[in-house]
Amino acid sequence: MNNTEIRWKQNFNHYKKSLQNIESVLPNIDVLNELQQDGLAHRFILTTNIALEVMQRYVAYCGYVLTEDVEDNIELLAQNGILDKIAWRNMLSVKDEFSDNEKVYTSAEYLSKTIKFLPALRSFRNTIEREYSVQQ
Repeated sequence: MNNTEIRWKQNFNHYKKSLQNIESVLPNIDVLNELQQDGLAHRFILTTNIALEVMQRYVAYCGYVLTEDVEDNIELLAQNGILDKIAWRNMLSVKDEFSDNEKVYTSAEYLSKTIKFLPALRSFRNTIEREYSVQQ
């Protein structure tokens, strides 16, 4: 196993754990206090950032030219049926808006916008797992 394969697998395992943490809280989302909502909102951001790392490392593992451009990686993975390009671009746009100091969202507002992207996060996980098991 080479270093590129090890790194993307490590990142992917972190992604799965982070996504699992989100999924474990969702049944109780309606009873979260403001601090817990803040934590969940930041968990979404963290999970999205880890997913971007997985994308970059997975693209390199598959033998494509490594790029730092998130849009290029999203485009490449969308062309290969790994993810939904529109959902991911929208998700990143919402994440960037939340992180923008000019726009002030409460965590509850951010969660209401991001919760709809959970299927895209799950689909990415499931597709990568399926794709990798075929490659082994």
